[in-house]
Amino acid sequence: MGCVSDVLGPGPCDLGRICAELPRRCTEKNWELLYSSRRSGLSMNTFFRCVVGKQDTILVIKDECGHTFGIFLGFSWKSQRDFYGRGESFVFKIKPEFQKYAWTRSNSMFAMTNPTGLLFGGGFKAAIWLDEDFNHGASGYCPTWGNPPLSAHEAFNCVHLEVWGMCDDREEDFHFGSDELREQMGRHLGQIDDPIPSSRTPTPPPESLTGAEGEG
Repeated sequence: MGCVSDVLGPGPCDLGRICAELPRRCTEKNWELLYSSRRSGLSMNTFFRCVVGKQDTILVIKDECGHTFGIFLGFSWKSQRDFYGRGESFVFKIKPEFQKYAWTRSNSMFAMTNPTGLLFGGGFKAAIWLDEDFNHGASGYCPTWGNPPLSAHEAFNCVHLEVWGMCDDREEDFHFGSDELREQMGRHLGQIDDPIPSSRTPTPPPESLTGAEGEG
């Protein structure tokens, strides 16, 4: 393998079911690591340079308690202040136990991503919210996918963040076949990273989101 994930890891486990939940167009593709908070740094500008325009991506997070979770985005990343996306997306828990949450059709608040932070889901609380420094986040009950909090606690410290995407078969660096990605996505992490120390008070995530429907 050309690259080892800081969130996912090798090893057989039913958590590889994430790959089985992806659209058929994704199942035979190879995958590449588009962004890693450890390798790429914590710059939002760098993040958007890596992901804007990329479609069919998986964002995964590891919190300070070792819980891992994320979202599949079946649409292209944008930097904008309005909701966008479509119902093919879903959120999921990986550790401690795999669970997928599909679109409930209650609203179309899939993604709002811009230099002030990343927000996925709305209507009451966000399924996933991250601040502009990828340091603090929150996850709560979200009507978009009907999910409970995905992290160990509603407010969490983001220890690692990665975005994986499909790559051209001709590319070789950081290259994974679908079987290898299943292994990466299937490991129960045996160790829990220490929380990232921070003296800052987290910016509270949006408590209530109403109004505009996302674009297709």
